[in-house]
Amino acid sequence: MESVSNESLVAKNVRFFIEKANLDVRSSMQLLYDIFGQLLEDNFSLALPHLIQFCEICENRQQIRQLYNVVLGLQERVAMEDTLSQQHIIYLLCKMAALLVPSMTELTHLCTIIPTYLKSTQLYIRDATLSGVICLLECLVTSNTTMGGLSEELHLLRNIIVNYIVKHGIIDESFATFSDTHTKLVWTLNFYLIENTSRFVPECNLLSNSIISANNILKRTTNLDIYLCILNGLERLILTCTTARPLLEKIEKLALDLVKLDNEMFSVAALKLLLTCIYHSSAEQLENTERSNGIVQDEPEIIIQQIEKIEILFAKIRTTTPQGAKIFGDVLCQLIRDLLPPNEILTKVFKELMLNQPNPDIIATVTHQVFRSAIDSSYLALLQEWLLCSLPNFLSFSQINKSVWCLTVVFLSASLNQHLLKLFPEVLSLPSYQQLNEREIRNFIVSARDFYRRLEPPQKAKFREIFQQNDCFVYQCLLRCL
Repeated sequence: MESVSNESLVAKNVRFFIEKANLDVRSSMQLLYDIFGQLLEDNFSLALPHLIQFCEICENRQQIRQLYNVVLGLQERVAMEDTLSQQHIIYLLCKMAALLVPSMTELTHLCTIIPTYLKSTQLYIRDATLSGVICLLECLVTSNTTMGGLSEELHLLRNIIVNYIVKHGIIDESFATFSDTHTKLVWTLNFYLIENTSRFVPECNLLSNSIISANNILKRTTNLDIYLCILNGLERLILTCTTARPLLEKIEKLALDLVKLDNEMFSVAALKLLLTCIYHSSAEQLENTERSNGIVQDEPEIIIQQIEKIEILFAKIRTTTPQGAKIFGDVLCQLIRDLLPPNEILTKVFKELMLNQPNPDIIATVTHQVFRSAIDSSYLALLQEWLLCSLPNFLSFSQINKSVWCLTVVFLSASLNQHLLKLFPEVLSLPSYQQLNEREIRNFIVSARDFYRRLEPPQKAKFREIFQQNDCFVYQCLLRCL
């Protein structure tokens, strides 16, 4: 029952449809097994590709064992020049050995022939071998019974893998860089080894060498598949806590450099790795925030580190497409909510809002998030004073429509009126570069009056004084409504 409950959704669906179709699976598998046995004797080259599929669904260990012996005999009998057959033979030997969990004798034999296939001049043979080695490696990792170390079998296979991958992409540049499949297989084996074996190997430099190689590849590649493969591998190493602090900092620096790339597709993909690094290194601060009822704690060293990344994200919002800016803006809002006290970022947000932004609605959303975080952290009084000091800057815009729009954004964002806050999406739909119409003026006056009512008497006087210095008809309208 336990094995059934642990089945994947695909396996459950297959089992369900087999039951509904009233198929006799055992008899069907036996029939296929008998057919393959005959075909391997009569026409093995035709049967081998289909035998791979059979091994994926066969649950009978005895059948797998007998097929393994047959394929082992084929490996000795079939000439290496028959590369089409040999690519299937080496994969099947590794795959079936992994299903059976090989003994030391069986693994030793496999490890004597695997290097021969890895030296083949035919790339598809190397790819098939590496695919089989991945199956074998996964089997040995999950069946490793040596406490606090690696079994002899795992040591044996690991040495073969390391000798190959360091010469084909991890340290030395591979002749097969043009092959996506080969490159992804090499990096997959590399990351799997690092995650599952490196902690048991003294003075293992595999991860440090991988970071150097990843740095070289990621900054110059135009291949998105390879780019994502390496990024996802690095991310997994961080999430599984396989990475020491100094190496984590190198990965984070690499992620920052990649986020700065002009190619938006590559830049956005690197953002996920950067966030993984940031949140992993800020785990202690996040715990302190949780213990403080969600109020972000002042950690000067961490704040300094995060401000640099915030600057980069603001720069990306200014230079990327609207779709990309939306992604960077959403990430920025979450980072500010989780890691930065509002008083540390207010000035920066004001400066960004006052710039001529190509995506003003995104910056407005970030501003709104900072203000809401400030209110939640009991910084409302500070926020009001900050806004009063900044009003002359907003009023100094040469474009009255932009001035009114920015002030509407900040007044609404500082409001405690939940009904009034529902106007914010409407304000975002009217960017600052559009004409000033009655609806924009109405939203501005309503939000400004709400802000004004919550000020202390001296602050109200200052508020009126600032607007009285500007003879624009919109501001004069506001003063008459106060």
